[in-house]
Amino acid sequence: MWNWGDMMLMLISAFGCLALFISQANEILDRLPRLFAAWHKVVGSGGNQQGHIPEGLDGNSSKRSDDH
Repeated sequence: MWNWGDMMLMLISAFGCLALFISQANEILDRLPRLFAAWHKVVGSGGNQQGHIPEGLDGNSSKRSDDH
C-alpha cells in the first residue's frame, strides 16, 4: 500500500512535470509568430525564381564548350 509520503512525492513531481511542460509549450508558442514571419520572408525572397535553374547547370544547355 502507498503511504502519504509517497503519494505526496508523486503528486508534487507530477505537478512539477506539468509546470515544466506548460512553460516549454508557452515558449514555443511565443516564438511561432517570429518563425512564421521569418519563413514568409525566406519563401517570399525567391520571388519569380522559384524552381529556376541557371543556364548551364541543368545539363541541357544549348551552348557547349566544344561548339565553335
